[in-house]
Amino acid sequence: MAPQNSGEVQAAEGGNGRNGEKKRGSSKDMVAALDKRVAKLEKSVREVKETRGDEESHSSLVETLEGKIKEELENLLSEMYDKLDDRDNSLQAQIVAMKEEMTELKSELRIYQAAMKSGMLAEVAAPKPKIDAPRPNKFSGSRAAQDVDNFIWGLEQYFRVSGIDDDTTKVNRASIYLTNVALLCWRRMFDEEEYDTLPFKTWKDFQYEFKKHFYPKNAQQEARLKVRNLKHDGTILEYVRKFTELKLQLSSLSEDEGYFDFMNGLQKWAKMELRRMEDKDLSSALSTTEDIAEFENRKPESSKPKLKFKSSGGGDRGQGN
Repeated sequence: MAPQNSGEVQAAEGGNGRNGEKKRGSSKDMVAALDKRVAKLEKSVREVKETRGDEESHSSLVETLEGKIKEELENLLSEMYDKLDDRDNSLQAQIVAMKEEMTELKSELRIYQAAMKSGMLAEVAAPKPKIDAPRPNKFSGSRAAQDVDNFIWGLEQYFRVSGIDDDTTKVNRASIYLTNVALLCWRRMFDEEEYDTLPFKTWKDFQYEFKKHFYPKNAQQEARLKVRNLKHDGTILEYVRKFTELKLQLSSLSEDEGYFDFMNGLQKWAKMELRRMEDKDLSSALSTTEDIAEFENRKPESSKPKLKFKSSGGGDRGQGN
């Protein structure tokens, strides 16, 4: 192989240098282009992250608002349901009473229709005129013995004047006058699944259960103790009024026991007056209190104890020198 001359060698080296420079230039361009693309990608990633952060913040705010709105709606619905339940229970009790009254009216109507068909209408007794009896006060659940007894007594008077004898009607009418705690107890005792079925069969059953729920425990013992400790501190009429109120709460108080307790609490002068009038039982002693009260009001000043003063000089005041 023939050796190359120096010119050929220089030409070859010059060509290789130019090719290397071209390669280095193209690599720089590629790196620069790649850097630009990387920069664009990084910018895009930052924008995506910022957008995502804003979306997460908005999403959290929306979830918080949704939670508050949901809670308020649930509270509002709960209050509305409670009010509707109370109104529904009250209306149900009234509906039951109206059904009973309609049943009575239908029964009377059938009697008159039968009498008209048989031509015996003249022999049918005329209906009694209805008296507009005062309605009893509503019972809210008081546990005072006097309030419980007064409510039962008021209902019985209302039934008597209104001519209501049927036990079912009595129980239905009584339930209308229950409110607050008393109405809540009635709702619990009432079988809602069998709406036409009453929890009590008779009026006595209702009274028994009613007193069992609301009558104070040991009421008789407490009233008995109050009677024994009652004293005639004010006027005789005040003493008689307090004694009578307590006596009405004691169904087992005998005449002898009542007379002993009544006399024991009186002031001495009142005892002497009753004994002078020979009142030896409780009924007669209570009936003569008006005369004693008049005597108490007319007592002269001389009958009252006088205050005694001690003289500083050793002698009594009011004596002559």
